[in-house]
Amino acid sequence: MKLPPIVERELRVAARKNLTYWRRLLAALAGAGLVMWILSVSSTSGVTTGATVFRDLAVFVFVYAALSAILVTSDSISRERRESTLGLLFLTDLTGFDIVSGKLAATGINLFHAILAVLPVLAIVLPLGAVTVGEVFRVGIVAVNLLIFFSSVGLAASALCQRANISLALSFTFSCVMIALWPLAAQYTNFLHPTLGAALVSSPAYGCYLAFDLNYNSYFWLNTVFTLCYSGGLLAFACWHVPRSWQDSVAERNAAQTTLENAPLRDKVRIKLLAQNPYLWRASRPEFKRALVWLTLVVIAGIWAWLDRFQFRPFADVFALIFAGTVLKVWLAADASWTIAEDRRQGALELLLSTQLSAEQIVSGQRASLWRQFVGPVITLLAANFITLEIEIHRASSVTTTELVWLHVIAGGSLLLELSALSWVAIWQGLINRKSNRAVIWAMMRILATPYALFLAILFIDAFAGPPGSVDWTGLLIFPGILGAGANFFFALEANTKLLASFRTVVAEGYEPKRFADEDFDQEQVLAEVE
Repeated sequence: MKLPPIVERELRVAARKNLTYWRRLLAALAGAGLVMWILSVSSTSGVTTGATVFRDLAVFVFVYAALSAILVTSDSISRERRESTLGLLFLTDLTGFDIVSGKLAATGINLFHAILAVLPVLAIVLPLGAVTVGEVFRVGIVAVNLLIFFSSVGLAASALCQRANISLALSFTFSCVMIALWPLAAQYTNFLHPTLGAALVSSPAYGCYLAFDLNYNSYFWLNTVFTLCYSGGLLAFACWHVPRSWQDSVAERNAAQTTLENAPLRDKVRIKLLAQNPYLWRASRPEFKRALVWLTLVVIAGIWAWLDRFQFRPFADVFALIFAGTVLKVWLAADASWTIAEDRRQGALELLLSTQLSAEQIVSGQRASLWRQFVGPVITLLAANFITLEIEIHRASSVTTTELVWLHVIAGGSLLLELSALSWVAIWQGLINRKSNRAVIWAMMRILATPYALFLAILFIDAFAGPPGSVDWTGLLIFPGILGAGANFFFALEANTKLLASFRTVVAEGYEPKRFADEDFDQEQVLAEVE
């Protein structure tokens, strides 16, 4: 069987990289570490513990397959379009199928190996009698199926969009629609359709529920076929659109941009922003970004109102507020890193620094643009936090009032601290990373994932120090929020220091400065060799 040329090339390149093999080892170690943590904090034993380990590790594999597939594929083709290298590929006899299949192989091979490395860890609980071989097999099928589906979503979005953050946002939006559209429709019409499973079977996420023996039925294989059909359709669309995407008319885009730029209102806004900071105007384009943030909050509020029916249930509304805040954090990190990353890649930052514009003005202009875009939504979210707290206090018992206050205070305080820290960390990560999506991931891991990693480490240590016990679920919000304050201060201070001290060096030479010639060779020795 002869593989497409780009697929064969990518497989050969991956086979020569040491990172390909290290990723498998790290994935297996991560799975084993998660198993050890669950066993150490669990208060049960035997079959129940084995089932808990298997379920939690399977959910971890599902989430990893979905998120990592979108993150690594959503900028694979759009990056070629931005660098104007996609058209060069079509000067050869390559087709859209060759390019899309090559990108799928290049981005999916390491993810597929990581999933294969974790599957033996899933089988650790087989001797306990907690799970069956068929259950492990179905979990592996669902994980690979999700990997193919979300990779297809990322490739289709990357073929449509040119900007990395727009492609990533489109991938997440389409994935949420595909996963939740049918369940919501089924919930709305469950009186007309008593067989709820028949409506849920078309959701790609339903296979995660059916994979376990407790929920397994004949719908599992039908759901697998549905998901594969989705993947095939998305890949076929990407193969069809890629040969046409590089032919976008530059003249039409410039004409449309000129028309927008000459609008009277935009002229006033441009003059105002340029007077404050030239880079503020650059980072604030396009102007409709501010409206999109408001529109997203309105959609989230509408979904919450439809699900909650304005009942303001204690401990439930705070999760909706945290979800809306997380959306703002991801959005801010994407905007903060994308502009800087693209300007550095295109050489625009180096040109700007050759003018009277200083590095401090560029950073302050980028942060002022973020403030201008997100200050209104953040104030609105904090006001909603305060209003829901007041309503919930009147409805809650005296026992839960203190917990409610803590949760809302931590949620509001964490929102302000994390957004402020992200405005520094995301700019620094965008400056030192070639890919803006990678910059967003590293920024989010430092600000959002670090507090929970510290919290889980404390639980792990506490499990060995004393008898295992259960942890109050409110601690999953309160204590990571307190730990996050210290993490936010540390990472924001580090990013601020490096930005002000190394901005010009990174722009000119990269994150790892080039070694000067006098450090690399002896001039007298070279002259002697020439003579």
